[in-house]
Amino acid sequence: MFGAGRYRQLWVGERYRGQGYGHDLLASAESLAKEVGCASCLTWCFSFQSLGFFDKPGFRTFMVSDAYPDPAREHFLLKRM
Repeated sequence: MFGAGRYRQLWVGERYRGQGYGHDLLASAESLAKEVGCASCLTWCFSFQSLGFFDKPGFRTFMVSDAYPDPAREHFLLKRM
């Protein structure tokens, strides 16, 4: 939408975590987004999920919602291509 790829769901089974599968999936999705002309990619996750996972590939938080019971926060993340 409007030149931005949106990653709605990314999940790797617990026994496969830490082996690079998540980063490979994210890199493949980013490659597809570039192919279709996306200028950026968007995703979101909660503070109790794997927020740090998105740091290494270059996502940055651009908004945080506190619409949920404490201490949960929803982070909206952006990566410019």
